Order: sequence, then C-alpha cells, then structure tokens
Amino acid sequence: MRFARFRALLVVSVLCIGAGISVWVAVESDTQADGQRSQCDDDAILIETDPEKVPATTEIEVVVLNATDRAGLAETVKDQLEDRGFSVLETDDSDAEVPDSAQVTFGAEQYLAGVHTKAYFYRGEMDFQADWDKPITIVVGDAFDQVKRTDEALRTFGQASSIQEPEGTCSID
Repeated sequence: MRFARFRALLVVSVLCIGAGISVWVAVESDTQADGQRSQCDDDAILIETDPEKVPATTEIEVVVLNATDRAGLAETVKDQLEDRGFSVLETDDSDAEVPDSAQVTFGAEQYLAGVHTKAYFYRGEMDFQADWDKPITIVVGDAFDQVKRTDEALRTFGQASSIQEPEGTCSID
C-alpha cells in the first residue's frame, strides 16, 4: 500500500471516530426532554395545559353530588351530562356548601378534563387539588339551573384567553 493511500485512510478513520464521539456527546448532553422541567420549580407539580390535548367528554368520568335541598338533582345533572357524552360513575348527596351552580374538583392528572368539565356549568367554580386521586367530582349548588349545551360549553372554553396553571404547578404543554 502506498503512503498516500494509508494517509487518506488514516484521515478518514480519524474523522469517522471524531464524528461518532460528537454524536455521542450531543445525545448524552441533550436536554430537550428535560426542557419543560428546567423552567419549573423543583417542587412544582407538572400539569398538561396544551389545548389540543383536551379530552373529549366521552373520555371524562365524573361523580355528581347534590349539595342542595332539591331531591333528585344529582340524577337530573347526571342525565344532562350523559346526554353530552360524559360518563357519570356515581351520584349522591353532599353536605358541602356551594354558593355557585357547581364546584368541579379535580387533580393534576385530570387538569384539562377538569377545566373542560367546568365549562359545562354556568357560574361554576374550579377546585384544583394537586393531590386529588378520585374521579372529577361535581358538587351541584343552589344556583344550578342546567348543564350548558355542548356548543355553549365549547364556546365558553374557547373564549378563555388561555388555560392558566394553578399556583404550585408548572405547564408541560
């Protein structure tokens, strides 16, 4: 083998090894997967806020509780929610005091589903509890009249300037 050919093979080999090392270093030091987390406080609870990931009502399971003196109200709300595609797991009475039409309680794992569910209630209020591990719970109050129609709820949901993250949380959208 001639010296020029040997030198060319040596240069190509060194370049290939250098390229391999560069790729390995780039992959090992990539922080894109951790990018969202690096913008958050270490103790922040991560929640999904991407509007394109809002679940359909057919994917949302709820519990309906009646906090009023109106007998059968939880069943009425259940029927209206099921007409809109929700899956109602349970209905019952509650001793809670709800001054508005409804209080929708949900946790970090259900954040988008909870915000979507709340959009179905006139003057409803959200009760985000980071450690909530139960289904989304709707406590119906004295101001309840009816569940919004789907088009009204979607309009309300769409008019929100953006989905806000509660204190102590960080968006991973």
